[in-house]
Formats: sequence, C-alpha cells, structure tokens
Amino acid sequence: MPLNFGNLQGSNNSYSWTLATIIYKILENLNSSQTYVFHQTSLVEKSQRILSIKIFKLDISYNLLQEEIPNNGVFTNETAVSLKGEPRALRRCDGSPFACMPCSSSEWKHHLTVLLMTIFGFMSLGMSIYAILMWKKMPQTPYLLLHSFGKKGSSLKLKSKLLLKFFFYLEIRFADKSFVSECEALRTIRHWNLLPKLTACSMIDNNGNNFKAIIYEFMPNGNLDTWLHQKLGGVVAPKILCLAQRISIGVDIADALAYLHHDCARPIVHCDLEPTNIILDDDMNAHLGDFSIASLIVDSRLIEAGHSGCSSSLAVAGTIRYIAPEYSQTVHASTCGDVYSFGVVLLEMIIGKRPIDSMFEGGLNITSFVEANFPDQVLHTIDAHLQEECKGFIKAAAAMESKVYQCVLSLVQPSAKLAMLTVLALLLLCYGVGNVHCATVHENSEDFHSLLDFKKGITADPKGVLNNWTNNTHFCHWNGVNCTSHSQPRYRVTWLDLAGHNLAGQISSSLGNLTFLKVLVLSNNCFHGPIPTLNKLQNLQYLWLASNLLRGAIPYSLTNCSNLVSLVLSNNSLTGVIPPRIGFLTKLKIIYLDGNSLSGVIPPGLSNISNLSVISLSQNQLNGSIPSEVWKMPNLAYLYLGENNLSGGIPQTLNLSSLQQLSLTSNNLGSTLPSNFGNAIPNLRLLYLGNNSFEGHIPASLGNASGLIDLDLSSNKFTGQIPNIFGKLSELSLLNLEQNMLEARDSAGWEFFDALTNCSSLEVLALDANNLQGVIPTSIANLSTNLSYLLLSENHLSGIVPSSTGRLNGLISLSLGYNNFTGTIEEWAGKLTNLQNLNLAGNYFVGTIPPSISNLTHLSRLTLANNKFTGWIP
Repeated sequence: MPLNFGNLQGSNNSYSWTLATIIYKILENLNSSQTYVFHQTSLVEKSQRILSIKIFKLDISYNLLQEEIPNNGVFTNETAVSLKGEPRALRRCDGSPFACMPCSSSEWKHHLTVLLMTIFGFMSLGMSIYAILMWKKMPQTPYLLLHSFGKKGSSLKLKSKLLLKFFFYLEIRFADKSFVSECEALRTIRHWNLLPKLTACSMIDNNGNNFKAIIYEFMPNGNLDTWLHQKLGGVVAPKILCLAQRISIGVDIADALAYLHHDCARPIVHCDLEPTNIILDDDMNAHLGDFSIASLIVDSRLIEAGHSGCSSSLAVAGTIRYIAPEYSQTVHASTCGDVYSFGVVLLEMIIGKRPIDSMFEGGLNITSFVEANFPDQVLHTIDAHLQEECKGFIKAAAAMESKVYQCVLSLVQPSAKLAMLTVLALLLLCYGVGNVHCATVHENSEDFHSLLDFKKGITADPKGVLNNWTNNTHFCHWNGVNCTSHSQPRYRVTWLDLAGHNLAGQISSSLGNLTFLKVLVLSNNCFHGPIPTLNKLQNLQYLWLASNLLRGAIPYSLTNCSNLVSLVLSNNSLTGVIPPRIGFLTKLKIIYLDGNSLSGVIPPGLSNISNLSVISLSQNQLNGSIPSEVWKMPNLAYLYLGENNLSGGIPQTLNLSSLQQLSLTSNNLGSTLPSNFGNAIPNLRLLYLGNNSFEGHIPASLGNASGLIDLDLSSNKFTGQIPNIFGKLSELSLLNLEQNMLEARDSAGWEFFDALTNCSSLEVLALDANNLQGVIPTSIANLSTNLSYLLLSENHLSGIVPSSTGRLNGLISLSLGYNNFTGTIEEWAGKLTNLQNLNLAGNYFVGTIPPSISNLTHLSRLTLANNKFTGWIP
C-alpha cells in the first residue's frame, strides 16, 4: 500500500470507520526516517499514540481538526508540521497559538487542483448519465462485445453492409489509453485471421464531449465462447462445434499469432487471448480481435539482442487463468505468454471446460488436469460432444505421442516449458484429426466417393444446395445427408434427401454403392435419363423420385431392394411394364407409379404384398383387367387406377373392408356393380367410377357406406331410379350422376330429392343429361345451404321453376338449360346474388329479362338463348 493516502476518501465508503486504525497500525511499524502524509481525515483518536513515535515531519493539512495541538513530540518543531487549510485558531495545549506555516503558491495550486477535480467529477457524472440515457435509447439490435477498458460494441447497417462498432466510455479509467493502444496496434497490421478494421474516429460530439470509436466488420456467428459453453440462463449454444471445426479454428488463431509474433515490422503481443476475443464469421473462420488492453508492442531491439521476443518491460495484462503463471509473477509480457494462452484455449476447445470451472481448485488447473490424464485417460477428459468422434484412436499411437511429448519437454529450456502446453493440446487434437480423416476418406471412402460421383452428374444447382459438398466439410454434414452415429459401423450414409431444389442432370449409379442407405428422396427436381441400378441397396426403405424427367423402364433389379416400404416414381416419363416380380417386395406399403406411360397389365403378384395400403397406377397406358386378387387385399386403403385402358368389371365378391378411396375413372370398365357394394366397402369415403360403361341399377347398399363424401358415377349407363337411401349419407359433399339414363317420372321417382335435404354438407348436385321428367319439387328450397352447384340441364323437366329456388343464395352455378320450363324468372333469379354461371337456354321462359339480374354482381356467364323473353335488355 503506498504511503500517500491522499486518494483515500474517509467518508461515504466502507473504509471510513477503519481508516484511522489502519494508519495507526502502519505508523507503528514505520521507520522513523520516513516522511508521512495524512490528508482528509482526523487522527485525534490516536494522537497520543502518534506522539510516542519519533517523527521528523508530519503533514495533516486540509482536515477539520478542532482539538488542541500537543506541546511535545514532533509538534515542538513548528516547521516540521504542516497544517495547511486548517483553522488558524488552533492552539497548543498550554493555550499559546500555534504558528501556521505560511500559505505558499503550492497551496493555491492545491486549491485550484481540488476545484478542477470537483468540476471534472461533476462533468464525468453528467457524461455518465448522458451515456446511460443514450444507451437506453439505442435500438436493441444484437451486438457483439469484446472485453476491454471502457469499451462497448454494437452493430449497425450502413449501405447494406453490417458493421461492428466499439465506442469508448472515456469517463472510465484507462479508456483513452485503451483507444490509443488499440489504434497503435492496428495501424499497420493486416491479416485474414485478424478482425477486419474498417475505420476509427476521434471527435467532439454535439454536446462537446470526447467521442472515440473503432469500427470493425460485423461477424454474425459471435465469439467462440458462446459456441463452446452454454449461455447464462441455461440457453444452449447455437450449435455444437464438431472436431473438424475446432481444429480449423485453432489453425486460424495459430496463423494470426504467427503473423503478430514473427511477420510484423514490430512484433506484437496480444496478451488477452481467450475465447471471447476469438470471433467467427459466416463460414466459421476465426478472427482474433480486441487489441485494446492487450495490444502491447514488443521492442524489436529485444529480438536483435537475442531475446526472441520472449521478454518485454511492458506490464502484463489479460484474463485470469489464461495468463502464463511465470509471467504474471514477473510482471513481463511476451510472445511466449500468448503461446501459453493459446494452449489454454486449445485445451478449452477440446475438454469443453473453462479454466475458471469450479472443478479446477485446490491446486488443480486445466493444464495439470489434462497432463494427469494424458494419454491413457484422455477420452474421459474431452468434451462430451466430441466423445463419439474421438473413440477411434489407437492405444499404440497414444503411447507414441506421449513419448514424443516427453522427448520435446526434455529438449527445451525450462523457461520455455509453458510453450509445451500447446504441444500437449495439439497432440490431443491429433486423435480427432486422424479420426475425422479416417471417417471421411479411409474408413468409409466408398460412401464418400459415391456421393462425389453423384455430385459430378449434377449439371444445374440453382439454389446452391450442394455448395458445402466439399472436402472442408465432413460428408455426413453435407446438405441432405444423414449418417449412422451411435450404431456400428459409423459414418455410413443412411439418408439422402434433396427434394425440391430444381437440380438437373442424371442420377448416378454410384448411389447404388450406399449400402446402408434407407431413404433416397430426389423428388421435384429436373433429373433426366434412366433410373440407375440400385440392386445393392438391401436396406433401402423409401425411394421417392417423383416429378422429374426420368425416362426408360423401371429396373427389374429394383425388386432386389427387399426392405422397400415406399416406392414413389410418379409424374415422370417412364415406359415399359411394371416389373412382374414386384410382388417380391413383400414389405411394400405404398406404391405410386401414376403419371407415366407404363403399359402392359397390372402384375397379379401385386396382390401378394399383404401390407400394401396404397396403389396408385392412374394416368398410364395399362390394359387388361384388374386382377381379382386385388379386390381381396385386407390392408388396401387407397386404390387409384383411373385414366388407363383397363377393361372388365368389378367382381361380385369383394373383401375390401379397409378401402377408403377408390378411383377407376376413364377406363373401359363395364358390367353391373355388386349389389353388396356398400356393405363390402363400409369405410369408403371417395368413390370415382365416372367415364366408364357401368350399367344396371345403382346399388342401394351404397347408402350403408355412411362415411361417403364424394360419389361420382357420371358418364356411365346406369338406369332406374336414384336410390332414396342417399339421404342417409350425412357427410355427402359431391353427388355426380350426370350423363346416365336415370329416371324420375312421378312423385315416387322424385323421393330421392326430398331425401337429399338430409345431406347438410352437400355442395355439388349434378343430375344433368338423364331422363328426369316433371316438375322440380318445391323441396328444392330445403337443400343444403352449402349447395354451390345445381346442374339439371338436358333432362325433360317442365313447369314453372319454384320461386323458393331464390333461397339457395349460396349457389355459384345453376344450370337448367335445355328442358321445357315455362313462366317468368323474375321472382327468383335476382335473389341468387352469388351466381357466377346461370344457364337457362333452350326453354320456354317468357316475360322480360328482370332488372334484378343486375344484382348478380359476380355473374361471369349468362345464357338465356332459345327462350320467349320479350322487352328491353336491362
């Protein structure tokens, strides 16, 4: 503690009640030949004790002394006692006045100093308040903070470029020196792995305050510390660094230090190398930053004198536990201190613990902890996130590296042994480096090269999805690639998903070498050419190549993928037949081959796949009949065979209790439907049989498929009456019976119309082009309020359209054309305000075209031709 206590404030702090005692104790042990100075506190409590000490000079100026001055001791010599600033009425114990020393010019200087310090204190307080207020008003954008004296960082956007600015709070002690030091250190240095500096400024702001700032390029990935450790509050790091990334970061910082220590005109000691000062850019390249308190420039003459840059007279600074112990004791900064800090950072990256971790106590530190466990227990020390990557090291190699480590230690000078910490860290990294290298190239080179061969076949990658398919990234971390991790063998590709990236080119047959592949998804791209041979993929479960430009036949070898669960080849230009041996894929649950040009018959073996739940073969050129076994598949839920050239019919005996959707539209199917159709398929939701040649009556049993939503029997040859039982289908939304020969000649024939009023979800009712006769029932007004399409054209309807039709104000399309309707339309036409299409052509409507037609503001098509309308067009 210095002998001058003038800077100690004896009031309003925690030291005020002990100050006199402290001074007293110090005085007890002082040599009498020294001079003592006491300012701004009273010593009266200990005055008697002080008098017993032999003192030659005593300065107790500028206090509030009021007691009497002693007559003995140092006070006998008035020239040896200084009472500047004390009341002149002080007297000795005997009542005689004490001669004060005259006020010299230095006393006035002291008064002036006190005054200036007071003014400066108030100014600093004001600036602090102003800085706090301005900080609160600043936009809360994310900022990156590097630790230094009086320095704060924030981000801003200038001309579309992100910047990082550090502004200095100059009221904080050493802040101005920090700014000058950092500017001096950054003046001439340029290196890729140093944080890029854009500019610096020193100015007076609008309020007359000093403002200093250094502006760096913004690094969006923050500092290394946030990637290695959890943040405060339990929020996990944004992403776990793999071993390859940690090695790359270590190499970057080593390059930066080599430049600072050996390639600068004047070697620079960073002195504060720790994870928060290592900044990561978009590509996870490391940049060393914050030269404020640590940018100490080593005099080049030291190197010329043979010191190799390992000593300096500059005071050491830095972060606790990262500073070399030898140099914290000798108070000297050096390049070797930087090397020690670098070694600590490397160890921190490897074991995942800070050197200030609670486990490092009682003489144990991060270096001794690793040394004690190296090499035999090294796997127990490394970061848990690296355990899997570092399991493959060889004991013999570990022993050899231990010998190398000991050999190097024996060769170096004791003063340089702290640099061997870096050797230890690098040896630890060697385990991971070798393991990563083997995993990428040697251990599973076939998978690695197979993916590269696949990439070579890509001729267009407009979204850049394959940009990280390089040697710099482990292939298991490539976009769209997943590998085995915990199971053996490790680093085998199990998943390749590149769907929807508009990739063009041919699919390489090298993918057939990824023998552990389970999922291959390349849908919605522009791949052309044939499907490659994939017969080696015994583990493949999902093959999705839909919506490409693939041509040629489906490879027969595909049936060797015995574990295939889902096969999706829709919307390509595939030709040929469906492989007859497809029934060998006994685990298949989903097969989509629709939207191609496949020909031939449906393989009977398809029915042998008992697990099949989805068969989609629509929009091809398949012919022949539907195999009878297909109608007995117990787990089949979706059967789509529409838009082919299939013939035959539906067998009278069915067992499809699981079937939910059946589409056979646009084929050449005929004959009658099974009378128990609805009973055999009770869970049916969608039934599309349109554009075929089915005949006979519509089975009334369809009313027992109570979950039916869509029923399309259009464009067939059905006859008879429309079943009333359709009224039981409460969820029915679409009923399309157009273009058949269905009849309704009397009230009994129109009972279905009354029954349909129970279908509250009905949206489409299409009955046009049948043999319906008579008058539309007035119950039309009771149809579903959700009804959007009512199509009754091309029948034999007659009479007046019920005026209650105007209540169906949800109608979008109403078609009554080519019937025998009479009367006027003014009572109901203008009320259907949502109509977009109104077809009344080919009837006998009379009267004028009502002006209320103008209320139909959504109307886009109006057909009134071939009627008896008169008068003016509204």
